[in-house]
Amino acid sequence: MTSEGDEVWLAPGTVYAGYEIVRRLGVGGFGEVYEAVNQGTKARVALKVVRFELQDNVQIVVRFMREARAVALLRHPNIVAAVEVGEHQGNPFLAMELLSGEPLGDLVASEGKLPLKRALEIIVPLMAAMRTVHAQGIVHRDLKPDNIFVTYTDEGVIQPKILDFGFAKMADPGIRLTGKDTAIGTPNFMSPEQMLTPLGVDPRSDQWALGVLLYYMLTGVKPFEGRNLSETLKNVLQREAEGLRERGVEVPDDVAKAIARAMRKRPDERFATVNDFAQAILPFATDDTALHYAREFYATSVWDALGEEPPPRTDAEARARPSRVPRKPRTSPGPRSSASWPPGTQSFPPGTLSFPPGTLSSPPGTLSSPPGTLSSPPGTLSSPLLVITSQPLMAPRAITERQRRAEAQTLPDAEPSVEVPVEVVPRNTLALAVGLVAVVVGLAVLVRLVLS
Repeated sequence: MTSEGDEVWLAPGTVYAGYEIVRRLGVGGFGEVYEAVNQGTKARVALKVVRFELQDNVQIVVRFMREARAVALLRHPNIVAAVEVGEHQGNPFLAMELLSGEPLGDLVASEGKLPLKRALEIIVPLMAAMRTVHAQGIVHRDLKPDNIFVTYTDEGVIQPKILDFGFAKMADPGIRLTGKDTAIGTPNFMSPEQMLTPLGVDPRSDQWALGVLLYYMLTGVKPFEGRNLSETLKNVLQREAEGLRERGVEVPDDVAKAIARAMRKRPDERFATVNDFAQAILPFATDDTALHYAREFYATSVWDALGEEPPPRTDAEARARPSRVPRKPRTSPGPRSSASWPPGTQSFPPGTLSFPPGTLSSPPGTLSSPPGTLSSPPGTLSSPLLVITSQPLMAPRAITERQRRAEAQTLPDAEPSVEVPVEVVPRNTLALAVGLVAVVVGLAVLVRLVLS
């Protein structure tokens, strides 16, 4: 370790928790971050530890562990990824992916006002990340330029990352670290309710910070910054942000209105969710950004994200993917037919005569043969409306039970079925059929007697 006055830090070459220190990257309110190399895997990481002069402060140690828990819980390409969470000699540490890039504050300081589409390339991914954060019941409470790190993918696509969950409000904090009268965060990016009721903040407080960040990227200035802390706090609580056009920034009216709405003093006057805020500005992003995040922010289609109508389908596409015909709603409360007919044959509407596969049935009260009577072998006399089989006929009660079971089944949503009503088979037809069967049986018995 190296010390200077009351400050103590890890010197290069020091091995800490299995990581060899390369250099110190930065120091925060209660933590410091080092570039380090895992001695086993040789992977380079960003190693965050509690500042050594504060390691006896239980509240700070608990807050650090809460941050480690939040980072480990969240998995999103725009949130810094946790590699390992542990303790070394009783002190906690958090190993994270090592990022290459610069903080958002440095980017704006070097480039000045960002064009709208470039600003949206940064803010839209952050909104997607905050959807994940809020879905876990977490409120960040400290979104600011220094906690946004701008990196790039191997393909050169901008990829901002959210850092530092040290002030995050967890869904189940366990131990309360913030007093009811203690405001935490960064004044220029804190919502009014975060100053007044720190324990009552919800995701709309992060929405405020996202609106301020977008304003800051477009104008190069912080909308509520005063000459001192007292004036800044007063501006956040009482003064409306100066309009973008007054700042010399030309953006579509819908974008200006969306940013102004996100920075309303009353939380209930803002967007209901970060998702709604994103939907309001996504149509003004680049096509690549809009298409990439449309599935995340929209429940309909990517064309909503572009603010355009989908192109008409060509004849070839229509033939390849025909439009689905909606299933015709059932208008009769009667049971489904238990008959199963080949495609293209007739089917009976609910309430009419139905034939279970391989059996002969009649409506209750009509003439029917009792179970066990003589019948022709399978494959003999048959018609679409009359089947003589070797199986015993089902009694009316059995048919009712079978229909009930069929009604209770959940049928797959297959191709739409078409109902074709047909007439019920006349009773005299059934009587004639049974009479023919009786004649055949009588002739067979007579022949047997003569031959014997």
